[in-house]
Amino acid sequence: MVLVVFAVLAVIGQVLNVLLCLALDQIFSPIAGGTAFVFLYLLVFGAAWLLAVRIVERREGKMAERPQVRQPQLQTSAR
Repeated sequence: MVLVVFAVLAVIGQVLNVLLCLALDQIFSPIAGGTAFVFLYLLVFGAAWLLAVRIVERREGKMAERPQVRQPQLQTSAR
């Protein structure tokens, strides 16, 4: 589950990264855009992993707080 959340966050972050760096290319220079891209590329992966772990842990914590519903056991006459 953590990898799925991580992948979604990483894709969203990298799309935003590319759009931001393309804008920096147009406003300043290609060197500024390229430098920002490399820095943000690594930052997005690190932040996406931390957020994914936090989201999944919070969700699993809420699932553990719920009262457990016992599943009925099968009754068999065979011993």
